[in-house]
Amino acid sequence: MPEAPGCAACQAPAEVQWRRKSVADPTHLDAVYACALHAIGLDAAAHIHQTTCTAPDPAHVPACNCTPTVQPQDPGVSPTVTLTTGWVVSGPTP
Repeated sequence: MPEAPGCAACQAPAEVQWRRKSVADPTHLDAVYACALHAIGLDAAAHIHQTTCTAPDPAHVPACNCTPTVQPQDPGVSPTVTLTTGWVVSGPTP
């Protein structure tokens, strides 16, 4: 299993992950990783964030500056990574 990318704010080991709409293609979702210091809340991490979302910007955590939408169920199998907390989450998309 590949190692999780580091925190988007400081490159420390990632402890949480959430999805954000891709700037290049808003129909595609990018994985965003953060350490405990820069993490958003669990409820927020369970939703899809807008392309303009600044999380994990330290000025906004544990919240963010967007209105996330409900994440649909993924019918396909995607690669996973294990975070330092032991969470197994969807991995970065190639």
